[in-house]
Amino acid sequence: MRTTIKLDAKKLEQIRLEKGYSIRKFEIKSKVSRSTIIRLEKGVGTAEKYTASKLAKALGVSMEDLQWWN
Repeated sequence: MRTTIKLDAKKLEQIRLEKGYSIRKFEIKSKVSRSTIIRLEKGVGTAEKYTASKLAKALGVSMEDLQWWN
């Protein structure tokens, strides 16, 4: 069973932009597809834990920093 995490879409985009990363640069750095990044930044669906980990590492933050807390 895969573990998924709901990410805070606005925070994900905000941190990416603060780092000065375009979608393309973030795709290369994180090794996550452009379509997945765009989908997550729009708040559509969830990310697998592995994907969330790669995004967080590329941004220099923890997965908890990106997680959406209801």
